[in-house]
Amino acid sequence: MKLLIVTACFLAAALVQSICADAFMIRRVSPDFLLIAVVFCSLRAGWQRGLLFGLIAGFICDVLSLGRMGLFAVSMGTCGLLLGFLTFRVYFENPLTQSLIALLVTLLNAAVYFSAADLFYQESLWYLFLNHVVPQSIYNFTVGVILFTFMHTYERKRLISLA
Repeated sequence: MKLLIVTACFLAAALVQSICADAFMIRRVSPDFLLIAVVFCSLRAGWQRGLLFGLIAGFICDVLSLGRMGLFAVSMGTCGLLLGFLTFRVYFENPLTQSLIALLVTLLNAAVYFSAADLFYQESLWYLFLNHVVPQSIYNFTVGVILFTFMHTYERKRLISLA
C-alpha cells in the first residue's frame, strides 16, 4: 500500500514538474520535484526501498523526457540507494538537513547521469554542469526548505493527533 502511495506521489510530482515547469522557472532553471520526492521518501525507507523509489522516479522521468531510456533510472536509482543507506546514519528530521541533502543529491544525480550518457552513448554533457546543474541544485535547496518544512509540520501535527 505504501508503495502505491509513493508511486502516486511521484506521478503527482512529475505532473507538477511537466505541466507547471514554466511557472517555477527562473533563468531557464526549474526545480526537480521528482528528485526532491526521492530525497524525502528514500531517507525514511532504507536502501532497498530507496533504490526502488529512485528507479520508479527515474523510469517516470525517462518516459516523460522522451530521450535516452534508462539514464534517469540509473542516476535516480543510484541516488535512492545512497539515500537509503543514510536512513539510520544521518539525523534528517531537520528540514535544512534534508534540503542540503537535496542539493548534494542534485549534483550527484547529474554526475551519474552525465557519466552514464558519456559511457553508454558517447555524449559528453559535462558543459551543462556549471550552467544548469549548479543553479538547479541551489533551486532544489530553496524549494526543499519550503517543502520539507511543510512536510515536517504536517508530520508533527499528525503524530500529535495520533497520541
